[in-house]
Amino acid sequence: MKIVNSIIMLLFITLISCNKKRDIENKKTGDKNQNYTIIRNNYNPDSIYYNIDVVWDENGVEELFLITKSITVADSSFGGLNNNENWKRAWNYMKNKYPEMECPNLKYSIYLYENKKFIEFASVIYDGRDITYPILKQGEFSNMNSNALTGKNKKVTVSNFLRIMEVNNDNLDLKSINLIYENKKWTIISKEILNHNYELSYCIDTTDNDFSLENMNLHYIFDYPQSNFNCK
Repeated sequence: MKIVNSIIMLLFITLISCNKKRDIENKKTGDKNQNYTIIRNNYNPDSIYYNIDVVWDENGVEELFLITKSITVADSSFGGLNNNENWKRAWNYMKNKYPEMECPNLKYSIYLYENKKFIEFASVIYDGRDITYPILKQGEFSNMNSNALTGKNKKVTVSNFLRIMEVNNDNLDLKSINLIYENKKWTIISKEILNHNYELSYCIDTTDNDFSLENMNLHYIFDYPQSNFNCK
């Protein structure tokens, strides 16, 4: 029995030593597999980071984006969603100040990391009962889709763009606001809608709507009248 225990202990020590040695070797060699970024796909955290290349450069460096979620009532913010006390304070404030409201709102703020700080450039607010939320995705221009995405009269000098997509957990419908980032400025190039309600339909709008790009209110842009949409 002593021999068996000794063998088990020896194997345990060997395993620990091997793991430590592997960690040291990885740090020395800079093994990228030990420094990978975990992409959260449940969209429950109050802060979600994205690495997306929207400003091409020869080094291939991706930009860092951040989406934060907070509970709001009118112009008042009560912090992140994953805190019961924040919800209680929001509900009490809403009942006292805005009894006509049925639920606090959820605000999603979108930031770009630039000049060593996160700069908010867009936001969208939903009813707290909604299961709708924005996600970010990289878009790429090709010879075939450039005119379709930007319109014939709008020329772009970048190869990538940013998609801010509105999705929900109820169906496969989605909306997308497409933007390019040139000379430190965001410009909306088009909006797209994909519906799956009764039959598949796709619509795109590449007209120049007069949207303010100073902290864009995406909810207004997503729901802007669709008279200019080209649908298929």
